[in-house]
Amino acid sequence: MEQGNFVSGHVYYSPDYADMLKRNNIKHVFLTRDLRDIVVSYTYFISGPYLYHPLREHMLQLGSRKEQFLALIQGVRTETVQYPDIGSWYQQFHGWSNHEDVCRLTFEQLMTSKATRRKALERLLRFLSGNILARQSLRAVLNAMESRIDPSNSLTFRKGVSGEWKHEFDDEVKQIVKQTAGKWLIADGYEKNNDW
Repeated sequence: MEQGNFVSGHVYYSPDYADMLKRNNIKHVFLTRDLRDIVVSYTYFISGPYLYHPLREHMLQLGSRKEQFLALIQGVRTETVQYPDIGSWYQQFHGWSNHEDVCRLTFEQLMTSKATRRKALERLLRFLSGNILARQSLRAVLNAMESRIDPSNSLTFRKGVSGEWKHEFDDEVKQIVKQTAGKWLIADGYEKNNDW
């Protein structure tokens, strides 16, 4: 990476990765989302526009959307595909959540309202710039950032809403999410307990 560039990806947490980023003065932004909505979004993405996902063939062979949700929630273990359950998958990233050198943002902060998005983007910009921008410059950069948001140019953007899982999951699916990922929903503040 050259100075001023950025890279995005699904980077698992490890102390070695954290040290490497710090040694190289690389700023790290950790973007998270309610795991239940990740399951819904990812299911539609894999069975829709993402033609090359390793789970695509398996997902398309399942008989219903519910079975597809359950495959991502419980994991897939076939002769050709090994994919962890949603809780184990997320555990690999969670170390970034409260890491001191990371700016943690949530999908919900960015999508709930213009005010929450603006606040999250301002926090991000202050993190990236080291708080060196004057108030007027900060406002101008934030305006430019917001003006460039265009979901129609994103392969992964479907609806851009939170809580879609409430319309998609039945009681059985909810129970299995609680078993596999309930502790992460609580740890990240999406739920207070498993009574949802």
